Amino acid sequence: MRRADIGLITFHMRVGTQQVIQLKIYRDGTIIRMGGGGMPPIPIGGVSYWPGNGIFEKLMEKLPPQLLVNDIAYEEPIHSQ
Repeated sequence: MRRADIGLITFHMRVGTQQVIQLKIYRDGTIIRMGGGGMPPIPIGGVSYWPGNGIFEKLMEKLPPQLLVNDIAYEEPIHSQ
């Protein structure tokens, strides 16, 4: 896979089985947030459209090259302490 093929970055944060926040960051500047990020989870969401905001590009710069050798639906293993 090439970096140019990626159009969406998603983040999911869970506490146990409960999702506390999900972020979707699109290449075109659309950002979708679901959840407030705290416990207990609250059903709140929002969508923003900021073309040219640079957030997607900054995240792509941090993308480790070894992730590009995996399929598009690749998920990092969950590490518990």
